[in-house]
Amino acid sequence: MRVTVRVSWYKDDDLIPSDDEDFRQTFDSVTQTARLDISGTYLDDAGLYTCTVCTTDHRHEASITAHLVVNG
Repeated sequence: MRVTVRVSWYKDDDLIPSDDEDFRQTFDSVTQTARLDISGTYLDDAGLYTCTVCTTDHRHEASITAHLVVNG
């Protein structure tokens, strides 16, 4: 059975769709690095961002959060 990694990004507990044009999501399987790029930052982009990573066999899971502050 091949195990893959599923990466999900959330803003204030709301899932950010992977096809959202304003939030580009990438995952480098070699370095095991997940990245969220925000194109243009607006005041309503401020909030708590969470990245959750889970293997498809559900044996490993991890999360990290970051608070984004946007100054107007």
